[in-house]
Amino acid sequence: NHINGRAGTQKHTLAQLQNRPFLNQITQVVLETDAQGQPRAHRKFFNLEPLPPQHPAPGEALATPYAIQISQDDSTLVLTAAASHVLFTVDARSGEVLGRVKVGYVPRGIALQCTSEGKPLWAWVYNVVSNSVSLVDLSDVRQPRLLETVGLEDPTPEVLKQGRLAFESAWASSTGTFSCASCHPDGHTDQLLWVLATPIVSGGNQIMPRSTMPVRGLRDTEPYHWDGIPGDPYGGINSASVHQSVPPNCKVEDPLSCARNLIDGALATTMRLEGDDRVNDEGKLGRLSAAQRDALAQFILSIPYPPAQRRPYDDVITARARRGFELFHMEGDLDPTKLEPNVCGNCHRFPFLTSTNTPGTGMDAPTWRGAYDRFLILPQGRLNIIAFDFYARVAEAGYDERSIWRFSWGGRERFDPVWDMVLEASTGFSGAFGRQVSLNRRTLQQPLTRQLLQALENAAQEGAVVLDGQGTLLPQAKKLQLIYDPQEQKYFSQDDPGTGFTSEQLFRLVQDGKFVGTFTARLGSTLDYDHPQPALWTLGPIHEQRGPQEFPVLTPKNHTMIVSGRHIHPQAAIFVNGRRVSGTLRLGTNSRPEEGLRVHITLEK
Repeated sequence: NHINGRAGTQKHTLAQLQNRPFLNQITQVVLETDAQGQPRAHRKFFNLEPLPPQHPAPGEALATPYAIQISQDDSTLVLTAAASHVLFTVDARSGEVLGRVKVGYVPRGIALQCTSEGKPLWAWVYNVVSNSVSLVDLSDVRQPRLLETVGLEDPTPEVLKQGRLAFESAWASSTGTFSCASCHPDGHTDQLLWVLATPIVSGGNQIMPRSTMPVRGLRDTEPYHWDGIPGDPYGGINSASVHQSVPPNCKVEDPLSCARNLIDGALATTMRLEGDDRVNDEGKLGRLSAAQRDALAQFILSIPYPPAQRRPYDDVITARARRGFELFHMEGDLDPTKLEPNVCGNCHRFPFLTSTNTPGTGMDAPTWRGAYDRFLILPQGRLNIIAFDFYARVAEAGYDERSIWRFSWGGRERFDPVWDMVLEASTGFSGAFGRQVSLNRRTLQQPLTRQLLQALENAAQEGAVVLDGQGTLLPQAKKLQLIYDPQEQKYFSQDDPGTGFTSEQLFRLVQDGKFVGTFTARLGSTLDYDHPQPALWTLGPIHEQRGPQEFPVLTPKNHTMIVSGRHIHPQAAIFVNGRRVSGTLRLGTNSRPEEGLRVHITLEK
């Protein structure tokens, strides 16, 4: 196998790699000109650790090489090993590791200062999980010395910081050479296929690989792998037990129990070197204590799904995206070679576009969320194995994600509205979130400026975002921190609460050259582990494949719909296609936790 070391490639068999999914390396790319004057390049690898089957001694690993700087005299590389919490130095010519020093947790960024001769002098290091900056003396590159660490303001709850630390740290692996984040960088995915203690299926003659799945948006998507095994609160069949039901291994009403099942399994297999019989304080195989595992479980459940990439800033989805919803969930793919259309949404059910216990295979239907930044498709990436001539041609052609996912509809153009559905479908965030408007004389001449600010004000009035701004009054250069008040429909100064401006007053100040500023739609305070995003789906169990979904139909005489839901506040506001509307909400009950609450929504019109 070609094993990507995050900075290079070398050939090793899986047996040689043992518990080392990656080789931690630096790659030097030498640019040259050949005899004909044509540019060419060749590469050289610097291994930072002993190669398998040998492993670095405890404390000597340099896991997840991340930031890199080179001294002005080109003699010394200065790097961070993010998962080992180390800053280290390397001879730029030989690749020899010269020295190292512990800094804060998960160091990533480096700012390097050199002497007048170009030698390394100081390094400032940004430690992501510690949320701190360390100053390191590099006057002796063989003995870097930590001088000081400055902590930054950090409101993150301590349990989530400890959970992220466990997620990002190589001490979770037997060899200390990789972390959970090695395959799930920042909660995303390395887009690779792995065979790691995965079940044997198809009558005992096939080992099922697992594609690395995103951690973000994990909550409420149990079970957590497409073979339907880790963190399964529903039981039933799965890929290792296609014909006989298995009991649940966690509880629907306790999502932490499902996340712990996933974590315990990963630490006992993926992260553990074969023959390492170490157990933690609760007698479970693998590294990390019970407290660390609990924190890690809470952390991975706290990572929200990102906002929809192309959701319009006024929150009203486009006609093409609505058409995509109809095709995906109602009409299906009208494949001319089949008697009946394949309705993707029968298995990829809203709100998470997934389901479990597929008849005949037992596997989960992989989520369609995030298709715009993942090209690994089908449950075990069956279209993405490079040995297939088909995929080799696709990879060499450099197709983008949209083109790859279009294969799932036979390349037919009817897929294109479905792609717009994926880009625009809500993940719980307003389309206004994260949008910015800068006001100055030039931008004020553009119609979009006023339209966008009006949309952000509307979103703030509806409670979808918090709108604030930073500006300057001219010519006195007085700084203003402004907060938009939805009731007053004015911007008030934090320093002078009695001073308020309407948007029209700000526009006039801008035209007169008396104000410039930037306004940003931000999140409120109730988006955290204790306030998960609401979920709505058609009546019935969230996980089951129940055939065509029965969507509510409203008529002039019947303004009430009944759906299933989770995490819904009794005083929740009602939004239709991104706009807040008048109506009433009533929460009923269900006897089965997997069916959520019965949500009665009555619209005023």
